[in-house]
Amino acid sequence: MKGIFALVIDLHERLQLPSLKDLPGRRWTYELSKEWTICINGNGKPVEMKPEGSMGCNVPPYSMVAFFNGWLAGIFTPNGREEMVAGSLANEDSLRHAIEHTIEAIKEE
Repeated sequence: MKGIFALVIDLHERLQLPSLKDLPGRRWTYELSKEWTICINGNGKPVEMKPEGSMGCNVPPYSMVAFFNGWLAGIFTPNGREEMVAGSLANEDSLRHAIEHTIEAIKEE
């Protein structure tokens, strides 16, 4: 099973976005659903990212964070380090489903 970070890379490719290094500020924010929003920092230093309606946070270098209903719910790195809350609604399975659902919806367009 692919890790969360790998799934987000698949999503980024499916959206046919430019390389992260070519995006403004080397960062990317994407709303997966009304509950889930992800942010990726492509910089070599921490960057403050605060999607609308979220608490925001400093995203570590070359890492991704996930917000659930505006609350920080997970931090992910490309080397496989994942720290995720384990609530009944905000958890890795729920985030994975949101990413996979978004990828499938794009495939159908």
